[in-house]
Amino acid sequence: MIELGRSLFRADDEGSPFVIEFVEVVTTGEPVAREHSEIGWFTPSQLAELPLAPADERFAFRLAAAVDQSV
Repeated sequence: MIELGRSLFRADDEGSPFVIEFVEVVTTGEPVAREHSEIGWFTPSQLAELPLAPADERFAFRLAAAVDQSV
């Protein structure tokens, strides 16, 4: 089962014609790495410290800032 929720963030993919969209997802089962060699669970602040693609980095910083404001 996969359930899509609201769009959380959209960003142009620099150097390409694509737009990256981050969407809430609810699913069941164990995650499987299909595009990368590992999967990890991180807090928003830990995520913002990882080496990420530009659009992913912008989303991570926005997510970390939103969590910081809600505390």
